[in-house]
Amino acid sequence: MPVEREDLIGELRDAPTLPFIAAKLVNTIENPASTALDVARIVMSDQATSSSILRLANSAHFGLTRRVGTIKEAVVIVGFRNVQHIAIGISVLREYLEATDADAFDCRRLWLHTIAVGCAAKILAREVGAHEEEAFLCGLLHDLGKVFLASRQPEEYGRAVGLSHEEDITIWDAEQRTFGYNHAEVGEAAMAAWNLPDHVPAAARWHHDPRPERSHSEFIALIHAGDCVARRAHVGSPGDDLTVPVEPWVAEMLNLSEDRIEALRWEVSEAARDRWRALVPRG
Repeated sequence: MPVEREDLIGELRDAPTLPFIAAKLVNTIENPASTALDVARIVMSDQATSSSILRLANSAHFGLTRRVGTIKEAVVIVGFRNVQHIAIGISVLREYLEATDADAFDCRRLWLHTIAVGCAAKILAREVGAHEEEAFLCGLLHDLGKVFLASRQPEEYGRAVGLSHEEDITIWDAEQRTFGYNHAEVGEAAMAAWNLPDHVPAAARWHHDPRPERSHSEFIALIHAGDCVARRAHVGSPGDDLTVPVEPWVAEMLNLSEDRIEALRWEVSEAARDRWRALVPRG
């Protein structure tokens, strides 16, 4: 029997913690006295994060003609804020995806989908003058509620995934019918105590229901559009196989015509696979 919404939300607001390396980096990077060496020391304490930062610094994204060999140099090239976002994304997804029953859904395909949403949001953020890496982080974490639902209620979540395929409905509609609530509510609750910028949990909460009057509507719109584009690109899987339209006001705000979406889905597909190779720990 599914856990009641109030019980799960209450549990999530108290229980989940930001993984140690991510919390340490948030505190260090927010300190204006911190140096690249301070950040590098924290990064070096986690093998998966350090290897991902090095791979990203040496990727085509930065276009360097020489190889970056040290974490300190990689931190300088990638940038403090980018390092923070990468560490948050990798550590959170790794910790909670590894705790999730693999039978509920394909965790790695979900991870690839969130990277694709992040890449789409980043591209769109650049075009409208929003913060690109903040948009990428929102995309990376927007479906975290699915991970918490599947890890705490694997049998029920497996049923929701099955329902979405059997009746050709979105995963959030299937969640709503199975649990009486959906991953967007759960993701917001899980991130509430993590001291992340307010637009990150807001984007998770409202990316399926964007409205221009909401607080942080720009980031919500970016993740909504990014999710729609990632679904059209068929990169990874959000838990169902459906495409969904971009809300008209979002399409107008982001200048998203059908031709632009079609071009963007190819760009996102390539960018997401590049980021996957740079960010996701091997094995």
